[in-house]
Amino acid sequence: AEWPLRPGGLLGFLFSIPNIYRTIVDFNGSDVILGFLPAMWGWLLLNVVVQYMCVRSIYFLLSEWTSLAVTLVTTLRKFLSLLLSILLFNNEFTITHWISTAFVFLGSAVFSELVKLPYEEELEQCLEGKKCEEENVLPVCKK
Repeated sequence: AEWPLRPGGLLGFLFSIPNIYRTIVDFNGSDVILGFLPAMWGWLLLNVVVQYMCVRSIYFLLSEWTSLAVTLVTTLRKFLSLLLSILLFNNEFTITHWISTAFVFLGSAVFSELVKLPYEEELEQCLEGKKCEEENVLPVCKK
């Protein structure tokens, strides 16, 4: 019984009808490509297709990988989008961006196990039930 409520979401667009109409007129007035298609409609269609492919890919990744791995992939994708934005559109790259970049790569390295955290190996052995070395006992291992 949800279906009667779904069209209700379109009511919010009633306030945007003049803007939507102006956008449609602008799109129709853009240069024609392929002999019949206004370019802006072509770009919109391409955007929709690419967005669909992205959503399908995310659902596929979620079915095959852990949610943490998918989060890592999407974070790296967003980071690459940011870098492309900076390079292609000459956007500013501030010290905050550099710090964030360091965190992204550090998190990716830790997650992919390129970098081992201190005591990580000992903790794994402890959690697997193996004995810890007496001189390097973690508090978690103490019984």
